[in-house]
Amino acid sequence: MLEYRSFVYLSDVLRFKGQVVRKYVDQDGENCLDLETSIVNQRGDNVMPGKATVALPSKQTGVSPLDRRLLAHV
Repeated sequence: MLEYRSFVYLSDVLRFKGQVVRKYVDQDGENCLDLETSIVNQRGDNVMPGKATVALPSKQTGVSPLDRRLLAHV
């Protein structure tokens, strides 16, 4: 989820930031991260705050979340 809170102009300098707020294994056994994101302009305004959940590959199983989803549709 991302919110556009302010206009971003052609000459703006933007800094993309993210912070991990939670690490866990979900009900499907996938390793997940919850992130808080922000896009800050040169004036220090957070013009696009957001949140994201990312599923990561597992070293133990050797299967990535993408592979698991692709195999489910074959």
